[in-house]
Amino acid sequence: MEQLKRTAGNIIVIVPKNKANTEKINDLMFEGFTCFEIPARTKQYYADLMGQYLDSLGYVCFADTVAVVSNLMDYRNNKFREYDIKLICDRAVERTGAFNLVDDTHFRIDGYHPDKTSSEEMLKEIIGLEKAKNLIKMECAMALQNKRMAELTGACDSSFKSICFKGSSGTGKTSMARAVSKIYAEAGVTNGVFVEISRADFVSPWVGETSMKVKKIFEQADGGVIFIDEAGTIATSADERGGVEALGAIVRHMDNNPQTVVIFATYDAEMEKLFEINQGLKSRISNIIPFESYDTEQLMAIFKLMATGKGYSLAPGYKKVIEPYFDRVKGSDSFGNGRDVRKLLGAAIGIMASQSKSFSTRIPLSAIRQAVKEALESQTETKNPIGFLQE
Repeated sequence: MEQLKRTAGNIIVIVPKNKANTEKINDLMFEGFTCFEIPARTKQYYADLMGQYLDSLGYVCFADTVAVVSNLMDYRNNKFREYDIKLICDRAVERTGAFNLVDDTHFRIDGYHPDKTSSEEMLKEIIGLEKAKNLIKMECAMALQNKRMAELTGACDSSFKSICFKGSSGTGKTSMARAVSKIYAEAGVTNGVFVEISRADFVSPWVGETSMKVKKIFEQADGGVIFIDEAGTIATSADERGGVEALGAIVRHMDNNPQTVVIFATYDAEMEKLFEINQGLKSRISNIIPFESYDTEQLMAIFKLMATGKGYSLAPGYKKVIEPYFDRVKGSDSFGNGRDVRKLLGAAIGIMASQSKSFSTRIPLSAIRQAVKEALESQTETKNPIGFLQE
């Protein structure tokens, strides 16, 4: 506080107005400091924001935006966030068809359904990964503890909440990241905004543009979760100018935005490489959570879950067809875990559709057998590409 007094007139202090900060706000009201209270954002503010966003998309709005915002805030209650404005505008634009005019008929609150699936439901849909789930719950509990302590003491919660998911392809890292966003939002650690990106979204060959793109991403996700898929591709060496700039910008914004959680998804050895390129990144990561490859039982459960999710049922005896296949390919370098399960199911559905004379939602054993046969043949072709003879 004494240091603030000596520098009065040269700096601006911004603190949230809450009970914990009341005493510190009063202490700032000494000679040389002027206190201004920034008013809470009104319905008119959000209505203006709605109009500006639609204008940026090239749409003219004739709706009563204040009424739309009022209905939206009542519908969302205490879960309302500024990001809801973007979502409901996007849905309104989808309903306009080929026209660039938006009116009240396009803003149907009953048609606005942010994901209401609970975090527990999302976790149940993720097969296995019990160790990862437990570690994530511990991370959330610690983040919530740090936030409450900060509110109690009036200190700024500068603890790092960002984490890394490390594992082979197709092990559920993206699905888990979406569940984490829901877990943190339900606990009050984040605001529910989830931004999913990859290297192509922010790394630019032009000097300075990468940093600007990273800045915009953090502004978009402010207080939410940023998921960087295949983060290991950001930079593979210290000589990649764009990637190195991106890592530096990400670390800088992680420091300046501790309320935003960043989740890095990488393959096994890639995160250590990023730590070598930017040594400051490691200290900003709270935990590196391993994602193990699936065993045969889990792969079969995923196959059934995916089929059910698409509205299909499986013919009795399907396990006897896919179990030997998964036993054979699991653990191989080319096997993509959940991704290859999805491919296998898609192939079986395609075979059924092309061979069946009538519409059906039950996938027959013949289609599954053919899909397995083609998958094995495809792997053999990959191992022995054209131009090389197998002795």
